[in-house]
Amino acid sequence: MASELDILRARVASLEGLCAEVYQLAGTVGAPVRFLDALAAAAAGKRLPKAELLPVLETECDAVREREDRLAQARNVLGVSAAAELGRKGGAKTSRAKKTAARANGQKGGRPRKVLNVPFRLGAVPSGPGEDPKSMKIQY
Repeated sequence: MASELDILRARVASLEGLCAEVYQLAGTVGAPVRFLDALAAAAAGKRLPKAELLPVLETECDAVREREDRLAQARNVLGVSAAAELGRKGGAKTSRAKKTAARANGQKGGRPRKVLNVPFRLGAVPSGPGEDPKSMKIQY
C-alpha cells in the first residue's frame, strides 16, 4: 500500500503536468505574460511569481485583440459598422417572402390555433356520455 507521502507526490506530479498543458493552451490564445510565467513556474515545480493574476480582461489575450483589429479594419473598409450592415441585411422585419407567406396564411384563415391532445393531464373530461376521451382536443 502506498504511503500518504507517495500519494501526495503523485498528485503534485499530476498537477505539474496539467500546468504544463495549460501553459501550452495559454500560449496558443496569447494569454498575458503574467499567466504564462506563473504556469511555467508551476509546471517546473518552482516558486510562483508574486504577480496579481486576476482580474484579467479579454482584450489582454492576443487572439481577442487580433479579432478586434480585424473587425475594426472591416468596419473601415465598409465605411459603416459591420454588425449594423449585417443586421440590415439579415434582420429586416419584412421581406417579399414574409409578405407572401402572410397573405397566403391570411387566405387560409390566419394562424392556426394550438391544439393539445392530452385532455386528462389537464383535467378535462368528456362532455357527453358517448364521447370518446381519446378524440377530445383542448383549444387554448
